Amino acid sequence: MKRIFAMIIACILFCCSCSAHNSTAVPELLTPVKVEPDTATVQYEDVFNLTGVIGSVLPYSEALAFSVDGIIGSFEALPGQTVKKGDLIAVLDTSALQQQLNSLRTQLKSAQEEATLTNRNHELAIQICRFKITDDDENYENRLLLLDLQEAELKLKQAKEQQAFSQRQLTGAIAKLAAQIDSAVIRAPFDGVVSWVSVKATPGSAVSAKAAVCYISDVSRLCVRTERVSSSILQGCDRIYAKIGKNEYELLARENSVNEDLLKSLNGIDLTTTFDFIGNDLPAGVQSGQNALVCYRSGYREHVLCVPSNALFRDSESAYVYRIVNGEKTRVTVETGISTTLRTEITSGLAEGDVVYVKD
Repeated sequence: MKRIFAMIIACILFCCSCSAHNSTAVPELLTPVKVEPDTATVQYEDVFNLTGVIGSVLPYSEALAFSVDGIIGSFEALPGQTVKKGDLIAVLDTSALQQQLNSLRTQLKSAQEEATLTNRNHELAIQICRFKITDDDENYENRLLLLDLQEAELKLKQAKEQQAFSQRQLTGAIAKLAAQIDSAVIRAPFDGVVSWVSVKATPGSAVSAKAAVCYISDVSRLCVRTERVSSSILQGCDRIYAKIGKNEYELLARENSVNEDLLKSLNGIDLTTTFDFIGNDLPAGVQSGQNALVCYRSGYREHVLCVPSNALFRDSESAYVYRIVNGEKTRVTVETGISTTLRTEITSGLAEGDVVYVKD
């Protein structure tokens, strides 16, 4: 009896659960909404490539280097030291060059003295011949004297030519050595502060020509410095400028020095590119320490018919766009000119005012 009662209860519960399930409401399908494609209007614009890098406004700085290889004799500047234009910064050890210079000067003086004595002897021989020569052209001894006179004059001429050549060589060598000694000195090119000194800038250390031994900064002039920008990018630019605050300032990239780069690398200093403001006046409102967005513009074309670059499609045969006509997309083959990440020039296939589809 209990078993029958349990089976009846189970059947009632099953029927109730089925009834509840079947009574669940079925949601109505929403009417599809028409999605309008993104479009753009074909129009005339200026087209160019633009790349930017963040930099800092810093005092104008200049690398100081010797123009010849050598050994540092003395170094007078320290980091942070204030210097005046013309102040001595560093001197190469020129003792060996000075010895060579003194030796050459001694040789030149001896050569000049010897030339004077030699020429006097030749001139004396000429005078003696002239004194002995008579007007008798038929006299045999007179003829011999005439030959001796010609020989003496020729010797004098040859001696002077040889002396001039030898003395020119000595004079040139002296001038070259003197120039090397003069270039073995570095002086401050302007009033400023020594901002960096190479670890190799110590007496007795060997230095290479054109390798920076220190930097001097002029706080009255400013420049912009960024991470290294390759020369190929800079050479391909038609405009370089900095955006500082709300203003734009034209810049000129300073040429990178291979020797300077090598020295920085050896000293663990990051390679940078320095840009100078065009013009001698300090830009109004610009201060050292400000951030600057340095922009490189290339491929500039003024007032050309263009579309967004993401409106352009390509296949193996041609470039094309989808022109919107009466709400429908129509494929149109186009020819293109300069293309950037944002804009592409259209040289044929579209007209100003046409509307084209733009892909995401």
